[in-house]
Amino acid sequence: MPFFLSIVPLWSSVKLCGETDFHKRAGGCPVWLMSLIRMPMTITVNSMIDPAGVDVSRHGSNPGSNQGKALLAISGSLFWPGVGHFLVGSTFLGLFWFASAIALLLGMLGALSDPARIPLLGILVPAAGALVVIQLIDAFRCSRKPVPGISCEPAVRFAVAAVLMVGAMIGQHRALVYLQNNVYEICYTPTPSMAPILAAGDRFVTLKNVPFHRWDIVGFNAPEAFAGRTSENWMKRVVGLPGEKVEVNASGILINNKRVDVPTEAGPFLATDRWQQPLSGPSKYAANGCWGRPITLGPDEYFLLGDNSVESLDARYWPAVHGRQPGAMPAEEITCKVVAICWPPARWRMFR
Repeated sequence: MPFFLSIVPLWSSVKLCGETDFHKRAGGCPVWLMSLIRMPMTITVNSMIDPAGVDVSRHGSNPGSNQGKALLAISGSLFWPGVGHFLVGSTFLGLFWFASAIALLLGMLGALSDPARIPLLGILVPAAGALVVIQLIDAFRCSRKPVPGISCEPAVRFAVAAVLMVGAMIGQHRALVYLQNNVYEICYTPTPSMAPILAAGDRFVTLKNVPFHRWDIVGFNAPEAFAGRTSENWMKRVVGLPGEKVEVNASGILINNKRVDVPTEAGPFLATDRWQQPLSGPSKYAANGCWGRPITLGPDEYFLLGDNSVESLDARYWPAVHGRQPGAMPAEEITCKVVAICWPPARWRMFR
């Protein structure tokens, strides 16, 4: 597969995000290569006939034959669409497929850069898959034609094809790792801690290195106290921002002693004690940020809660993370923002 398709959200790259015992999963043709493939023939047509008048081109290896061209075309096309066409002499078609792949890649990156454009992936991803299949078939078809100018030993063709195959595999892996670490990732949660907004088993798209605000759903590294017995990443909703005083009580969420309106799709958030039992009034045994024990966040700390308060192991019960106060999540531990549910189709939706 051409590594430009690393941007396509394959299920094999889906990451687990939830409070349970799971584990993380999970161009162009170089000038020297073109020169090698298009090297002039060192054997003329006349030299293919021996003094006895026997045409030796029909005996043994013939640099002008089609041997190895099909493999060269396919491996080049796997490296990047259009490269295989260049290598077998179909320059115009090579330019067409090369430019088409670039256009689709830019389109998918553009769609991922803005949550409002993510629905475009429903068109761009199938188009990219179709492009790969069609250009591979077309490259093979072109390799069967006796195109002038393709003149190198079959052994050279096989060697170049092997290099391109290896390059395609390494390139795709590195591109996928880069995209997952810096651009986007497909995740799913095995628990109902964010239900009903994120149900157990939902696949959702997360964007990396994007700003987030109150009530956004974000992904973060699981608190170190739970390391080894949970998945590496959790998803919760941003409730408290840096510098704010947060308290959950019977009337809802208080920010700096003032009640704030909670979106209809979020919560309800319950005030509980340390043993996850509901509170009926202020208590010295209240959980972090709950009735009677408000939390005042530092300049780079956030207070994160799960929508399904009864099931959610959220900031109310976290011990200190990296030496911070209990219940506070440092900004550097927040890794992504949830922007859309992509599977199952019946639950497809966008988040602001």
